[in-house]
Amino acid sequence: MTRIFIVSLLFFLVSSALGHDGMPVYLEFNEISDSEYELAWRIPSSVQSTNLPTVSLEGDCDEQKTLPATTRYRGKRIYECVDREVSLQISLSFPRTNPSLSTIVLVERSGFRSEFLYAGPGVQAIEIPSSINEKSLLTEYSKLGLEHILRGYDHLLFVLCVVWLAFTFNRILLAVTGFTIAHSVTLGLAAMEVFALEIEPTEALIALSIVFVAAELARQNRASLSWRYPVVVSSVFGLLHGFGFASVLEEIGL
Repeated sequence: MTRIFIVSLLFFLVSSALGHDGMPVYLEFNEISDSEYELAWRIPSSVQSTNLPTVSLEGDCDEQKTLPATTRYRGKRIYECVDREVSLQISLSFPRTNPSLSTIVLVERSGFRSEFLYAGPGVQAIEIPSSINEKSLLTEYSKLGLEHILRGYDHLLFVLCVVWLAFTFNRILLAVTGFTIAHSVTLGLAAMEVFALEIEPTEALIALSIVFVAAELARQNRASLSWRYPVVVSSVFGLLHGFGFASVLEEIGL
């Protein structure tokens, strides 16, 4: 009965891991002068090339220039907005269906600290505030973090599988510690641009790591390396997940 449950869990993990596309759309709104603004965007690679959104600045604004980009998933435009009394908003319109992605906007105005805005999935117009709320950074990233925890149930189940594999308190403590240290090492290397991996193969390997742990539970071979030394498995996967987390942070501009 236990094996049937684990095999079912394995199937669920495979489908959810391969279908996970929770990285947000990242936008930057920069005030160049009293009437000039720069709007830049970065679209997650999980969005199909035929469904890339049209990003524009609305509110009595004229597009002055489109700057060259290295990929269709990134872009940058300069706008002139003469009437400062008219509220500005960023329009995000997908040609087909909205892929249920959240949006983060970095707002930079002259004389103010940077502010982050958060918009949930399905929001197509994001209003730019006329004044800066210095507490918005913590608030908006807390919202995003909570959303990703709730939507990232595949990764939560991966942790559950590792805990199940370790089973006893001391082994669980070692496995979690090994995962955390390894995760921090590769995250630090990627953050300092010492070494990094492309996001697509990294996500695929992370999905395979989830499948591997679930398969080990299904096999119930307690003589295997995974069962005898779960700290080794969690540490190796921790290195991989660190690169994945760094890729996510890079995608959202951190």
